[in-house]
Amino acid sequence: MADQNYYQRLNVDFSGKRADFPNYKIQLKATLGMAGWASMLEPSFMATMPAAESTVCDDAVPAEKAANEARVMNAKVVNCIIMGQKSDKMINMIELAKTVEYPSGIACLIWAEMENRFAPYDEIAEMDMEDELAKLKIKKNENPKDIADTIAAIQIKYGCVINDARKAAIIMRAGKAHYAAVLTTTANLIRITKSRGATANEYLTEMHMQWRIENKSGGKDDDEEVNKAALADPSFLGKFNGKCYKCGKTGHRAANCPNGNSGGSGNGNGGTNGGGKAKFTGTCNNCGRVGHKADK
Repeated sequence: MADQNYYQRLNVDFSGKRADFPNYKIQLKATLGMAGWASMLEPSFMATMPAAESTVCDDAVPAEKAANEARVMNAKVVNCIIMGQKSDKMINMIELAKTVEYPSGIACLIWAEMENRFAPYDEIAEMDMEDELAKLKIKKNENPKDIADTIAAIQIKYGCVINDARKAAIIMRAGKAHYAAVLTTTANLIRITKSRGATANEYLTEMHMQWRIENKSGGKDDDEEVNKAALADPSFLGKFNGKCYKCGKTGHRAANCPNGNSGGSGNGNGGTNGGGKAKFTGTCNNCGRVGHKADK
């Protein structure tokens, strides 16, 4: 009963969908690893098994005893894989992977067929992976460290490990649009102080620091606010908010005054004084009143 309960805990479900296979692969290998069975998914394990499932082994002979134990472990792993399948097509696929010598199935052959169907690693897969990596971009307000998760997901999807130097190059390419200065400074600093290239994590750490600074106010910066204002009001950029020296109104300079250079009517609303001379609308430095200068 104890062995049965333990065996049930080793069950890992698989939907039969390609998108779910990378995670299933990791979880299954981790589960088998806890039981000490992970090696049974490798083709080399077949050499440790008897020639056929029906072969009689003498446990008194060490070599035959080891072969018999390998056969028993293989059967457990096969059952573990079968119990985790949630689609009829996967059950059918496992049936096709069985052999005359082992009608119950050989774990490594079943696993090889699953990998070939859901995660083939060949020239086409390599090209697909490169295409995905080349498309990675870090957006302006996106946490740069999120790209590490994306790279990890691509590694899992294609069943390969990307070394750190390659990760660093991928991160530089993905972040150059918004973090070129940070990337350049980090690369030069590490080269000078440590006589080596910067690691992927060092690039991510420096970009993340800049991202935190720029997004401390909810992810918005001054440039973004200016751009929004400019889109809402095209006259926003370069708009003069001071007072015109000719008419006294705000929003334009004297050179652009809509009242022209004729002198105005002097009607007391900030126009000219009637003699063609622009009225002073500032504050007197002596008395503090508006409308005349200190020397007047």
